[in-house]
Amino acid sequence: MKVVVPLSSTSQSQTSETGSFDLTPEQSFFASSKKKYVGYISGVGAGKTFAGIARTLLNMERWNPGEMGAIVAPTRTMVLDVIISEMRELNIFDWQGYEFHSTHTEEPGIHGPNGSRALILSADNRTTVERLKGLNLAWWWMDEEAEIDPRAREILMQRLRTGEYRNGFITTTPKGY
Repeated sequence: MKVVVPLSSTSQSQTSETGSFDLTPEQSFFASSKKKYVGYISGVGAGKTFAGIARTLLNMERWNPGEMGAIVAPTRTMVLDVIISEMRELNIFDWQGYEFHSTHTEEPGIHGPNGSRALILSADNRTTVERLKGLNLAWWWMDEEAEIDPRAREILMQRLRTGEYRNGFITTTPKGY
């Protein structure tokens, strides 16, 4: 199944390089679900990260344009080495208007052409989990949620305060397998 991420009017035309992804039926069901909370739980190599990226882009472009969301993983290294790395492989940062800003910038995260922003956050200790409290989000994604303190999900659920379609989604491997 093909899911087309509608790019904003400032973006280039929709081609395989700029917003069209082929997803398996399971990935498509997850990525396009309109439920408030949805999860994709499967074994290693099932494409959970790919589906999470597709859903992130749908949030940034279609469901919550101009709003802020958050990508949370057990460690910041996991976000950078897995999620950001896969986004680079998909050439997302070559699309007009999509940029990744490191933590050493004034507004770190992934920035979309329509003002959308995805924060890149870790939940590797009690302090980083409690820092989630001050956010106002339209959406959030917890990757490898099974490895994150349940308190992080509890806080994130309370942070859904903006946007047209407030939603949270998880991708995880059961017991790390």
